[in-house]
Amino acid sequence: MGDNVESFSTEQIEELARWDINGRQIKNAARTAHSLAMSRGQKVSFEHLRITLDAMDEFTREFNEGCRDEK
Repeated sequence: MGDNVESFSTEQIEELARWDINGRQIKNAARTAHSLAMSRGQKVSFEHLRITLDAMDEFTREFNEGCRDEK
């Protein structure tokens, strides 16, 4: 991502650290946030990561609910 990333504050990094995700999910979130920023002609920011992580969380919740409904 290089120069296409905005600086993150300590508070933002601490907020990201509270997400219960593994290395693969972190990699996917970073790639998705990068794609989102590039599609908007922006640098990657905390907001792009937050949007991506929220979407991942929503997908996981809905997926798990769907699996429970099938039983």
